Amino acid sequence: KQWYQRRVREHGEGSNPTCTITNFSATTIECNVESLKFGLLYVSVRANGGYSDWQQVANITITPSVEFNNYDQAASVALVTIVGEGFLTWNPHPLNTLTVSLSSGTCNLLSLTYNEIVCALVNSNLGNLTVEIFNDFGHSDEKTIQIATIVPDPSVNDLATSDIFDYAIQQGTISLIVHGNNFKTAHAVPDTDPVLCVDT
Repeated sequence: KQWYQRRVREHGEGSNPTCTITNFSATTIECNVESLKFGLLYVSVRANGGYSDWQQVANITITPSVEFNNYDQAASVALVTIVGEGFLTWNPHPLNTLTVSLSSGTCNLLSLTYNEIVCALVNSNLGNLTVEIFNDFGHSDEKTIQIATIVPDPSVNDLATSDIFDYAIQQGTISLIVHGNNFKTAHAVPDTDPVLCVDT
């Protein structure tokens, strides 16, 4: 009877999976493997009382999944970060095997790890930005997941000359009120307040 066992390296973890042999010949073994974990799959064969060396026969990965995010992002922001898992496969050229499909605009891939994608965002529209991820082994579990809400950039109201008032400086400080739009939005990133930049 043939015998299989798995040895895990790098990202793999857990106990050995079970291999049920369905067919074999002098040169080939076919089997159904259960309880696989993410990682490199190694096998050794026992036959006629002897054992083969351990050899890698597969790279076990998962279909990608994306974490939901509806935080507001100004339209002028040039980058978007996608968080999830299963983006990076064991393929030696992962940048050539991953597709990021956005609901609007284009993702020019800048960096890629197992759980994060950073894109240069080009020509996205206002509103919910959703994504679908494809790699060598399938698409994201939920086909379209929201990763941001694209909102208009903040703007400061133009003032007529007659509405610009003189302020007397008292000990270098004045109390100033600025009017405009989009200083505060419904789904702003927590604990982030607007920053007012002043120039003279």
